[in-house]
Amino acid sequence: PYPLAYPTQPLRQHFAPLPVATRTELSMFLGESESRALVLFHHPQIAQVAVKDACASFGSLCYIRPEFHQRGVTFLSYFDLRCAIAAKGGLVAKLGGGSEVATFYSVMLHATQGGVEESRLVVSGLEGERAEAELEALCARYGPLKSLEKIFGEESGGEGALSFVVDFFHVQDARLALSELSASPALLG
Repeated sequence: PYPLAYPTQPLRQHFAPLPVATRTELSMFLGESESRALVLFHHPQIAQVAVKDACASFGSLCYIRPEFHQRGVTFLSYFDLRCAIAAKGGLVAKLGGGSEVATFYSVMLHATQGGVEESRLVVSGLEGERAEAELEALCARYGPLKSLEKIFGEESGGEGALSFVVDFFHVQDARLALSELSASPALLG
């Protein structure tokens, strides 16, 4: 279920002081599935630089959007999914803990991405029994893989051809793989 249709109990305490329109608007950004993007609810009195430093301590930030800092809301994203998972679990303690701070997975705020996950590649038209193992070994050269999923059906290029979805933990690893594999299709056999 992504995004949440209605804020769950932990969210309600952070939503209570906000106007109804703001509560409705924010619920559209929240989700329960792991994501590189987070929404951080915090006390507006916590210095903006302290929030940024705490977030950056978990890894390289793709973006941090403090426009709503005075309302106690900061949107952020990491290049690496593992950093976002660690931040979701650790930001509360870094910023003082208690009911003053909460983190939730969010949708990405990149308007230009069109819903495409940058850490995911689709590789089509591969053939042979070893295609999956060879693709996994090739892609792992660019960085750790979150998953490699075989896809069957018409979109796989027909009988005998296979398609795969390759998920990297880090966006930059996926970008490098896409760049090099697009420039040298012979690498894929």
